[in-house]
Parts: sequence; structure tokens; C-alpha cells
Amino acid sequence: MPDKLSHSNPSSIPIIARVTIFTLGFLLIILQIALTRIVSATATYHSVFIVISIVMLGLAAAAISIFFDLERKNDTIGFTRASRTLMRGAWFSVGALFLYLFLYRIGIADSFPLRYAVIAAVLFYPSFYCSGYAIAYLLNCYSAAIGRLYWFDLAGAASACFVAFPLLDSFSAPKVVLICAALLGGSSLLLLLLERSERKYGEISILKITSFLVLLSLLFLPVIPSTISKGRSKALLLSEVWNSFAKISVYQEAGTLEDAISEYLLENPSYSENKEYLKRLWGSSWGMSKLYSGPVAPHYFLDLDSGASTTIPGAGVSPPEHLDYLNWDVTSAAYWIADRRENFKAFIIGGGGGRDILTAHNFGAQKIKVAELNPAVVNSVETLFGAFSGKPYSLPEVEYSIGEARSVLSRDPNKYDVIQMSMIDTFAATSSGALVLSENNLYTLEALELFLQKLSERGILSISRWYNPSNPGEFAKTLSLVVGALRARGVTHPEQQLVVFANSGYLSTSVVTLLVKSSLFTDEEISRAKELSSRMGFQLLLPSQSGAPLPEYMQAILSGGSTASSLTEFDLRPPRDDWPFFFNYHYPFYSWYIALRSGDLSRGSTSTVTILAVILLLALMLQRTVIRPLKRIASKKFTGQAIAGPLLYFGGIGFGFMAIEFGLIQRYILFLGHPSYALTVVLCSLLLLSALGSLLSERIPLSHHPRLVSLPILSTICGALFTAFVVPPLLEQAFTWNLSARIAVAVLLISPLAIVMGMVFPLGVRMLLNYDQSQLVPFVWGINGIFSVLGSVLGMFIAITHGYTTVFVCGACAYFITLIGSKYLVTRK
Repeated sequence: MPDKLSHSNPSSIPIIARVTIFTLGFLLIILQIALTRIVSATATYHSVFIVISIVMLGLAAAAISIFFDLERKNDTIGFTRASRTLMRGAWFSVGALFLYLFLYRIGIADSFPLRYAVIAAVLFYPSFYCSGYAIAYLLNCYSAAIGRLYWFDLAGAASACFVAFPLLDSFSAPKVVLICAALLGGSSLLLLLLERSERKYGEISILKITSFLVLLSLLFLPVIPSTISKGRSKALLLSEVWNSFAKISVYQEAGTLEDAISEYLLENPSYSENKEYLKRLWGSSWGMSKLYSGPVAPHYFLDLDSGASTTIPGAGVSPPEHLDYLNWDVTSAAYWIADRRENFKAFIIGGGGGRDILTAHNFGAQKIKVAELNPAVVNSVETLFGAFSGKPYSLPEVEYSIGEARSVLSRDPNKYDVIQMSMIDTFAATSSGALVLSENNLYTLEALELFLQKLSERGILSISRWYNPSNPGEFAKTLSLVVGALRARGVTHPEQQLVVFANSGYLSTSVVTLLVKSSLFTDEEISRAKELSSRMGFQLLLPSQSGAPLPEYMQAILSGGSTASSLTEFDLRPPRDDWPFFFNYHYPFYSWYIALRSGDLSRGSTSTVTILAVILLLALMLQRTVIRPLKRIASKKFTGQAIAGPLLYFGGIGFGFMAIEFGLIQRYILFLGHPSYALTVVLCSLLLLSALGSLLSERIPLSHHPRLVSLPILSTICGALFTAFVVPPLLEQAFTWNLSARIAVAVLLISPLAIVMGMVFPLGVRMLLNYDQSQLVPFVWGINGIFSVLGSVLGMFIAITHGYTTVFVCGACAYFITLIGSKYLVTRK
């Protein structure tokens, strides 16, 4: 291959180039997923989608750099330069990983404004800019065969979906990054072998460097510190396990428990119990009645990504009576009220450390079905700490399933007397949830409808959440959801099918439990509720035990009227599967008006700040790395008319592809019943079939019929709208089918859309080549990356404000802009 890059290159692609582009596409996906795991474990859950944006930004900046270098060096770059850039990226990936862990360990990344800057700084250049430089160079070098080369790029990315999960289940996420860095170094050697004019000395030097990098990574694998978390002390850490879902850490106690109890004792000097007893009492159960004075079993804390916590009661090291404290928690209220006659059945949503399982066992449930999403949680409780926990998942009456609770319950023929969902948070960014902002399909109208359908005639649904009387947004959202589900069933007086307890626990914690029936609560059950409230000191919010009027916001929600004036900053619309953002209960902008006017900034929307911070950060990076060099080159070489068509065409592809990918993953998480299935099936199908579309695009005779480029664009628009409005009821009909059939349905529905989406980009590049605008190839690759960044960020904002159907519609609109751009794509410079 000559050193001077020729745009009239032959259509044949060397085998080494195919292997290199396949390998780079493969590694970038694995690296991206591994980094989302690290970000989720060290920063906030909803920060992980910044990795997606940085990936696209790095690829865009790299493409523009290729464009700039070609102009500056008179079309001469050479494979050696691309190889060395990739090698630097491999080395910097290792350095950036340790730098990030070090900065977090010393607390620099704990500051909210610095958190995103640190993430962006350590991820942008090493992992994605350098890799993107090599990819963009190869795509530009063999642009005459763009369809086939793009096929290898997407096929490599699709193949990574099958490898990422086993790899993350076998190694920690930091170790996976090291493995990827080593393989990136190996890829740099493949690039160098494409350079025929390079001296043998250079090849040997690169080979030595690569071999050293591989050896260094393998040596570091056993010793790299993986105990990273969000400010947690490691002194009490007992175990830490990574998998593709989360980082599971087990502690002897909560990280801040010691300081919190000391502060509590200072504020409550009359508290007579010893500190160790209070530590056990509070740590074991946050909704514990303060009237309880009996023994408490020891416990461990199990953390998911150092954020969502559950406890492992020491049932294996304590007598049965030491577990009676579980009955005195407000989350156990349903068992006191329910009719627990023969054949009493309980369904536990999220088994966690086994606390709710043991509670159902205490109350004599004869059948306990448990749905737990993360297999590593069950392994920690049953195997690693089985002697301590007493193996609650292995009790004779217990049957557990690994999977999403709605998927498990919908295929269960049984009806249950208690369905319990206590403090279930799925903020943790699973490998599929890296594209969403704190979504939760358990807190939607469709989920509540399923739960109510699965109740027996005497059955009770129990939902427990945190409760803050002075800022009741979360409770109000939960109440609105429950009332909305009852009204959807035709209930005109939802208060007659609701009982609500609240309990102010220790250390300023409060928990509220809503008990819901598909029929009216009987007088006997209401009497039990009042007696339980008096005996345990719980506050009975509904029905009011004292006969006092309900708070204004509760009256407004129960009556179905407008939101109470005291809660105007809260968005209390009941979440749906299309809009599953239960925890995002603040209005995006109006809540900040209320917060600034009141002086209480905690009343503002956190998600709005997060997204705006990411947009600002990405805007600064875009301006410096992409837009500024793009404007400087474009203003010298091209007219506005020449750039307008490519800008519309490839910008629309970038935004539209990301928006549709974003919506597809969310659409199929629930249908396939497991996040890993959704990512593997959806992302692999989308990428692989898009690659097939890219390959098929070469058969379209654009040279004779240039307007044929409109056909796949129109098909993509129709496919996006079909997925938005027609696919959901189809999935609902197939929801109870077995997994193999559901996977087949998903692939069948995704395939046509993915194939035509894969055609659009290479067809556009061919149009440029046919009309002697080959110098625009890296330019349009950069434009595509810019709008992909916008698609990932704005797609998130659109989803949390208007839902995923709107995201699909926006994706269709973006491809309509591509269609308009195709009319001007052939304009000569």
C-alpha cells in the first residue's frame, strides 16, 4: 500500500485491513461496556450514559483529525502514523484507568462539578479518540469499498455483544479494560503490517512494544485494585465480586453507620440502649418499630454498585427467635393484615440478601417464590456467605428464579396472597441500562396491573418506599401510581382498597408502606391495621386513625384532581412502560424555579442538572476538538452549498441511529425478561443486520439511479414509526411465550429496520465518491459523530420528559432530514 493516500483506491480490501477494522469494532464495544460498569460503581448511576457520548465524540474528533491531517500533509498520512496513534491509545488506556481509580480514591471525583470532567478527561483520548483515528483512517483509505469495510466494523461490534458478558462475569471491569488495552496494542501491529514501505526495524520495535504491553497487562491482572466504590471505607469490606450487572460488595456494616449512630446518641442522650445494639437494630431494618426491644441477629450489608443496599441477616449464626425483629418492620405490615390461612403463598420481588424471604418464612408462608435479577447476589448469599445467612434461597418452601420480576410473574400460573416489593431500586447501570437514566419497569401502570392480577381473592400487594413528610415527592409519586392503576381497573374510590403505614425509624430514616388489594379491604382487615399501628407505633396515613383530614396532596391524588399547590414542582403522572422514569419525579425546569424561589436547592430536578452538565461538557469538547477545526478547513475549501447536503444527510443519520438504538434497547428489556438478553439480542441484531445492510448496499446501482438512495431512508422512517406504534401491542401478545420464541420475535421485528438503517451511511459515501467529493469522507464521518453525541444526550432528555415513543418519532424525523439532505448531496463543490 503506497504511503500517499489515494481516493481512487481499488475496491479490494486486504485481509489485514478487514481483520483490523473487525478487531477495533469488537474492542470498542467491550471497552465501552466495561467502562460503563466502572463509572456506575464509582460515580452516580445515571452518569454512565456519558460514556456513550464520549465514545461518539472521540470517533467524531478522530475523523476530523484525519480530515485535518490530510489537508495539512497533502493527502499523506501513512499507516505508520495511524498505528502509532493506536499504540498511544493502548498505553494511555492503562494509564487513564489507574489515574481514574487514583483520583477517585483520593476524593477528587467526589465533587459533583468535577465528576463529569474527570470521567471525560480520562476516557476521551486514550480509549476512543485513538481507536477512532485508526477506524476513520481505514474507512477513508478504502472508501471505494465502504459497504464491505463498514460490514466488518459493525460485525465486530455485534460479535462483542456475545463476549462482553462472559468476560465481565469472569474478570472485574478494570481488568477487562486492561485486556482491551493489550489487544488494542496488538491491533496497532496489524495496521503497521499494512504499510509496505515501513522498515523492518520499525516493525520489530512495534512488536516489542506490543508484546511488552500485553505482558504488562497480564501481570497486572491479578493485582489491580478492584475495591473501588463511592467513598466507602474498605476496612469493613468482606467480599467484592464484579459481573456484567453490577459490583457486588459485602460489608460488615454500612459505611457511615458508626458516625451516624454517634451523632444520634448525642442528639438523643435519653436513649438507654448500648451503641452496639442500636447499630444492629438500625442496620438490620430501616423501618423498624421503635417499640421493639428484643434480640437482633447480626447482619452484613450487600451493596450493588455501592448505592443500592440490602442486608444479609445472620440466620445461620443466630437462633430463630433472634429473627423476630423482621416482623416489627413496617415493610412487613401486609403479613400482619393478610388472611394467613392454609396454603398461604408469597411472591418476593427482589430477593436481595434474603431479608424479605426470611420475613415470609417467619409468618409461615407455605410457598415463597422469589425473583432476583442478579445471579451474583444469590451466589453471595448462598455460597460465599451461606454459613452466615443460613441459605434463605434454599429453604424448603422457597423457589427462586433469576430474571426480571414482571417476566417471571407473568409466566407463573399461581396467584399469591402477598406480593412484596420493598425498597426496590434499580438505579445501577446494568450492561443494558447504560443508555437510560434511572428507569424502572417495576414502577409502571402496566406493572401494577400485572401485580394486581396475580393476587388471590384475599391477596395484598405491598410496596415500600422512603418517606419524607416535608418533601413527599417519592411517596406522592408512588401513591399516584397506585391510584392510577386502580382507576385503570375501573375503581372509583381507590381509598377503599388502600392502607398506608409510615414509620419514622432511627437516624432520621422514614419508610412508607402502601398495601393494595384488588378488592375492598374488609372491616376485619382495617381493624387489624389499626391494632398494628397502635401496637408498633406506626403512623396510619390511610385510613387516618385519628380521623384527621388527609394532607392536601393525598386528597388531590385520591380524588383524581389536579396536583396540590404545595407539590407543584413534582411531576406526579403515573409512569408507564413507555415512560418508566419513576424516580424522576421533579419537573425538569419548573422544579428549579421553585427551588431557587424557596432557597431549597434540593427541590430541583437532579436529572436536569446532570443532563445540562453533560451537554455543557460535551459542547466544550465538541467546540475544541471537532467544530473549530471543521469550520477552519471547511471555510477554506468548500462553499456552504457544498457542505449543506452532507451536513443534513449524515447529521440526520447520526442523530436518528442513536435515537432508534436507544429506544430499541429499552423496548425489549421487559419483553426479553433480562437486561443481558436485551443488550445481546437487540444490540447484536441491530449491529449485525446493519452490517448486512451495508454489504447489500453495494448492490444498489447508484451510478445509474442516484435517487435510489431515498428508498432505504424512507424504509427507515416507516420502520421507526412501525416500531413506535405497532410493535408494542405485538410484544404484549407474545409476552408469555418461552424465551426462544421471544428472541425469535425480537430478531424478526428488528431485522427489517436494522438492514435498511445499515444501508443509508455507505450509500451516502458512495454518492460523494460518484460525484468527485471523496475529500468529504472524513468530514461526513465527523458530522455523523457530532450528531450521534447529540442523539445520545438529547435522546435521554426526550425520553425522561416525553417517553420512548417520542424518541422513536424524533429518530424518524432525523431520517426525514437525511432524506432532504440526499436531494443536495450531489451538489458539486
